Amino acid sequence: MRLNDLVSTLKERRTTVARVVEHARRLFRGRTFVETGTWKQSNGEGTLWLSILARETGSRFYSIDIDPKAQERAIEEAQRLGIEMPRTTFMVGD
Repeated sequence: MRLNDLVSTLKERRTTVARVVEHARRLFRGRTFVETGTWKQSNGEGTLWLSILARETGSRFYSIDIDPKAQERAIEEAQRLGIEMPRTTFMVGD
């Protein structure tokens, strides 16, 4: 999935996330950003979006969670969806 596809899908849903991703695409280009806590109820959906954002903008993304299972679910979901995450680092800790 490409970032443009994600933004189009989110815009169709008219979500706040679509607006956030659109702004983040401009703001985070080439930068490093961190997520603390994987959204467990969605199998890491937000983590996947941020991974795509990092890949598409040449940024580095670190996802940190105290629950290793939450990170595992996000990674498994990315693999299931075929999302490559070369610029994402998963870390367990607090």
